[in-house]
Formats: sequence, C-alpha cells, structure tokens
Amino acid sequence: MPYSTATTEAPTVIHAHTPKTQAPSFVKGYLRSFVENVLEDISQYYFRVSTLHFEQLEDIEEDKRPVIFISNHASMSYPWDMLLLFVQLHQNETLAEVGSKIRPLLEQELMENEWINPFLLKDFWTKFGGLSDSSENLEEILTEEGAHVLYYPEGVEGIQKGFGNRYELQKFARSLVYLSIKHKIDIVPIATVNNEYLNPLNRRLERLNGLAKQLGISFMPISPLMLLMPYAPWLVYFALPSQLIYVMGSRIKPYKMLAKPFEEISEKEWNHLQHRVQMQMQIELDYAVSQYGNQPLSFPAYLNSLLSNTHKLNSFLPFTWPYLFGLQDSEYKNAQEQKEEWAVEETKDLTSSSFDKIVRDVKDAVNIAVNNPHILAFYLPVVGWLPLWLQGEKSSVEVR
Repeated sequence: MPYSTATTEAPTVIHAHTPKTQAPSFVKGYLRSFVENVLEDISQYYFRVSTLHFEQLEDIEEDKRPVIFISNHASMSYPWDMLLLFVQLHQNETLAEVGSKIRPLLEQELMENEWINPFLLKDFWTKFGGLSDSSENLEEILTEEGAHVLYYPEGVEGIQKGFGNRYELQKFARSLVYLSIKHKIDIVPIATVNNEYLNPLNRRLERLNGLAKQLGISFMPISPLMLLMPYAPWLVYFALPSQLIYVMGSRIKPYKMLAKPFEEISEKEWNHLQHRVQMQMQIELDYAVSQYGNQPLSFPAYLNSLLSNTHKLNSFLPFTWPYLFGLQDSEYKNAQEQKEEWAVEETKDLTSSSFDKIVRDVKDAVNIAVNNPHILAFYLPVVGWLPLWLQGEKSSVEVR
C-alpha cells in the first residue's frame, strides 16, 4: 500500500509533556565503587553474565559518534537486566579507554517511583547518570561529548507484559526513530536472553495493576512470593539466578531507510519506520533466544559457581543484597564527609563472606543504621513494611 505524501508534524517525542529533568553529572566515585565492590560480583557469580559480539564497540568508538543502545525488558520483574547491562557497557574496555559514558534513560513514571532504586537507596539511578526519558534529556545526551544512550523503548509496557508474552517486544516509542533520523544516529540493539526467567512465576492481573497504579506503583505482579513478602520485604527485589546473556546485534540506521528530507516524512512513514526497527530487533531477539536460551535456569551451573567461589558467598544470597547495597551507600556517604573525592581502591571488599573481626560486623551495622536505617526494615517481618512505605513515599514526593 502506498504511503500518503501529505506531511504531518513530527511525531510526539518521549514524554514531551513532562518538564525537563536537570541532567546530573555522573557521581564517579559512587558509580565505580558500586560496580567494583557489589555489582561486578553479583553479575559474575549470581547471574553469570556473558556478552556476545561486543567487539562491535570498537567500530562504534572509531566513528566517534553517539549511538542509542536498546534492549528488551524482562516481564514482571525488577530490572536487574537493565542494571547489569549498564554495568557491562560501563566496564567495557573499549568504551572505558576513550572515556565514553553510558547514560541510562528510564521512563518518567519509573523515575518518579522511588522503588525503582534498588532497596530504596535515594537517587541511586541519578547518581549512575540516569535520566527520565524526556525528549529534552535524550537530545541533550546526544550532543554530550563521549556519551551514549541506553534505552528500553518498550517502556513500562515491556515490564508488565507478563510471562505469557515473554520475548515479545511491545510497541516501541516512535520518538526513538524520530531522534535517530533527526541526528543521523545509529541504533544498536542488544538482545537480552534469559531475563524473562528472573521471575517466571510472576503473572499479570489487570485489576491488580489498575489498583497498583492508583497507589502510585507502576505495576504489581501476582506470584507465590506475595505470600512470603509480608514476612520478608527484601523479596520485592528478588530474582532467580537466571544466566543473563547479552547479544549485540547489527546496527540499525533509520536515517538511511527513507530517501526523503526529514521534514517531508509522513505520519504513515513514521509508523512504518518504527515498525521496521522493532521487527529487525524482534528477529534478532528470536534468533538469540533460539541459540542461547535453552537453559535459562541451570541450577547445577549455579551450584557449581557457588561451590567454586565460596569466598563470595554474599553475592550468591539475594537476602544479603539489601545489606550489601546499604553498606556500600553508607561507606560512600561517610567518605564524602571526610574528603571530596573517594578513591575506589581504598574501599573494602564488601562481598567477601568472611570478616576479619566481629567488631567490623557491628561497625557496619551501626553504619547502615545511621546512614540508611530503612535497610534494616527489609529484614523485619510485617512491621518492616511501614518504614519502607514511608521511605518510598517521602522520596517520591521529593522527586515530584
């Protein structure tokens, strides 16, 4: 069917109605300390992350132009897959050598919800360089020297699609294509394999999701874990040890798909371009799943990893993660009070399962109690939910 030649206004961009969020600089010490002391071990030992075809990053850096990395969301789960993909890109030697920065974009709805920050650590994603996905923020990043974008174009719909629709990409934000064409920037799809098994028992219930949104929560899965959550609040962030595999696909160049001036692209043509980009990623995602998604939950591999790395025991035990995250955040706050810059090499190995003395445990507990008292509530059955709810509400109101 031929497309209409009648031109329309440029498609509505990502959350253009929302005010621009001030673009924060990376809190470099905070980012590096979390990656090197906490996330690197969780990534390597618990999720056993692997990357494929990331050698393409050498070509990307040779071009000396920003790109938009995109990937697929896990359904009905905390976005550990997004956080760990960010870690993989941040740690990549090719990008690090030239000082490139990865700026993660999160939907405005998620950025305004404090629960998106792991274990309610205030401004966690902001300190990692995260921004809400307003068009102004995205355009600013694309003009920032040495910066690339990590973006999930499915948005919240990709998270709440439900396990029955696993690996089925939800409708992309059309502004992804709009900005790629406007700035002549490549889109680099990264297929995330096995992330749908982080919480495979979670299910979507429309009525429950509707109630959750009235309470200011983006979505609320229903699962057997809900029976245990009142007694173990930390389960909100629980994920099974699914092996996460990130497969970098072929670069997509929407600005070469249509030989027509930017201003003359019609509404139907915008829709067609968005569909082509989504279908190309869907094809590559399906292929990656067929090749690497046969054993998402290999508990023998997990146990073998555990037995081979007992000195990293805390990384294998999700119930210790609130403690690890809270302690790392507290250590950073204490260091900031003493000096402006924090040398990462001076920090402790927080994921070690053995401590030199019992007194260190006591000091760490006091440290958390002073700087992040709400962390202790993750371990309090039933009554712990009240301080956690208050912490989430307080921070969300501050964001708004």
